[in-house]
Amino acid sequence: GLDRPVLKHLSLALQGTAIGDGTAMALGSSLCACGNLEKAQLSLDHTKLTDEGGHALVSGLDRPTLQDLDLRIPYTTVGDKTGEALDRSLSKCSELSKLHLE
Repeated sequence: GLDRPVLKHLSLALQGTAIGDGTAMALGSSLCACGNLEKAQLSLDHTKLTDEGGHALVSGLDRPTLQDLDLRIPYTTVGDKTGEALDRSLSKCSELSKLHLE
């Protein structure tokens, strides 16, 4: 997995692929172990991601060290559960200075 405590920058371009909730859950779990993550660019648009996977994914983004987040999830079926989890996660990102959401 991505569970590398020293990982600072992550860029994943998975848009237009057949990934879904299982992949998003595994990614969210791996992100939890990346304690020094400063920059994340995650492009998951046009995938089979639903609210269940979206919730798990964004829950892994609650890194106090995160400064720059670019999260692209349009044309998926994420909803309120993902939005609420993102709100909780971002509230823990005390160093966040740049945010792009789609």
